[in-house]
Amino acid sequence: ENKKFTIPVKEFEKIPFLKAYNTSEDDVLKTIKSVFEEDGYLIDPHTAVAKGALNKYIEEYGNKRKTVIVSTASPYKFTSAIKNALNLESVEDILKEISSLSETKIPKNIKNLENLEIRFNKEATFNEVENLLKEFIHEEN
Repeated sequence: ENKKFTIPVKEFEKIPFLKAYNTSEDDVLKTIKSVFEEDGYLIDPHTAVAKGALNKYIEEYGNKRKTVIVSTASPYKFTSAIKNALNLESVEDILKEISSLSETKIPKNIKNLENLEIRFNKEATFNEVENLLKEFIHEEN
C-alpha cells in the first residue's frame, strides 16, 4: 500500500555523497551514437541519460570506479531518437535497421505495432494536456 524505498542510516552514512545531473536532448543523441560507435551497443534514450550523467560525474571527479548502468528500456521503443542519433534519415524500415545494427531480434510486441490502429494522434501544448486527458478519460468511460 505505502510503497517506498528506504536506506538504513548506517548504510546511508557509507555513501560519501549523492549527485544528480541533467542532460540535453542533443547530449542524449550524442551519447547514443558514441556508445554505439565505441562499444557496438545500441542504447535507448533513458540509458543514454544515465550514461551521460556518469560521464559528467567522471569528468567532475575523475572517479573511474567500475559502474553498472541498468538499462530497462529498448531502443526499439524510441525509433526517432535512434534514427536521429545515428543519422538514419533515409531508412525506410527503422525497426529492421535497428535489428541489423544491434544484432537483436525485433520484440514481438513491437513488431506487431505497425498492424494496429492508431488510437492517440492528438498533439498538445503543455497547457492543453490537462483538458486532453479529461476528454480521453470521458471517452473511455
